[in-house]
Amino acid sequence: MGEHHWNMADLIYFLRQNKSQFLYRLNSMVQKFGAMDYIPPCDSYTDFCQITVKEWKKLLHLIRSQSTYDVIILDMGTSTGHELELLRQCDGIYMPVKKDPISRGKIEQWDRYIQILDGLDILELLQKLELPPDGTGSDSESDLSMLPEQRLGSYIRELLTS
Repeated sequence: MGEHHWNMADLIYFLRQNKSQFLYRLNSMVQKFGAMDYIPPCDSYTDFCQITVKEWKKLLHLIRSQSTYDVIILDMGTSTGHELELLRQCDGIYMPVKKDPISRGKIEQWDRYIQILDGLDILELLQKLELPPDGTGSDSESDLSMLPEQRLGSYIRELLTS
């Protein structure tokens, strides 16, 4: 069998154990993508949906207070039902947008969803960003490894340092 790759479900499992070695576990699960550290997503949507708001808040608090990370990026691409409470924990909220009709429709639907949930404060913090085209038109792993050198990588770095 191959090497086990830890993911977010494993990290949450260790978080639930309330043990003092959480930071050690976090650091042992981190994977690298160039200069960026990340925890791979849950393998199962069911695992992802079972993470409670309290657990997300605890995770963010521990990473902020016990690690050396200056920036935490949450990819909230899939609805969890916890969006408002998690987004309220953020100092900045950025949403990449495209101009095509399908993308615009999805964004309008999300805006309505947030309004229905009384999230006007979230919409005030939200910055919708039309990302520059990367010019590759491909999603292969080799193209992703070039992200830091592409215009999109530069754009993201600029956002994080401003």
